[in-house]
Amino acid sequence: MSAGDLTPFGPLTTDVTVGLNFARPSFDWARVPVKFFEVVYGALAPHYALRSRDFSVLPADNYGAVSATYTLFGGNSTITLQPDKLVAQFPSLKPSDSQIVADIMSRVHDEFMNTFEDIPVASFEYREYGHHELFGIDINSYLARLVAPNLNDRAAENGLQMTGGLHLSLVADNNLSSTSLHFERSLLSPAALFAAIEIRSTELKRVTYQQKSELVADLISRALATVGLKPKSEQS
Repeated sequence: MSAGDLTPFGPLTTDVTVGLNFARPSFDWARVPVKFFEVVYGALAPHYALRSRDFSVLPADNYGAVSATYTLFGGNSTITLQPDKLVAQFPSLKPSDSQIVADIMSRVHDEFMNTFEDIPVASFEYREYGHHELFGIDINSYLARLVAPNLNDRAAENGLQMTGGLHLSLVADNNLSSTSLHFERSLLSPAALFAAIEIRSTELKRVTYQQKSELVADLISRALATVGLKPKSEQS
């Protein structure tokens, strides 16, 4: 299918989670929170207003539950370090938020990788759950494409109607990256599509955030093309 045959697909609002999974947990936790906060402050303070109350430590009897967190955007978004992973969560993002989130992640991620060189990274994860609008086709027509004809017939035989939806798992040719897609009708808007996109990769473990972002964009673009879609930015 050529790019011209793909339906443009653009976000209305999305929840984004980005994570680094470590190959082994860091057990020397005593100074880790302070070191992590210094990473965040050093990466962001020259460019953004930071407050000391946005930094917090959660102690716990269970070592796997301890964490150090930086809260931003009024408390809705967090960047959290735990002994076995680093996770950034950005809920309810609008398209206009994408550049500032990318800038924050790039600065914190790259400073973290440079400072915590002794922590081995096993994999990189990207998860996006969002409501999207389609351009050039209505939602009913697109969802109808996703229903196998034999399933439509079987549903009708049982007094049911297929409303469309899809769950798809894809693996890259090198077996180092996987992408999961889940589509269904959006509850936010009857004319929109809800999409859950999950990526896990063992490629590019110790490279810049920009390089990871380029890999994610490529994997998403190829996955969307599989189901006849393309990111709105690729619209000609």
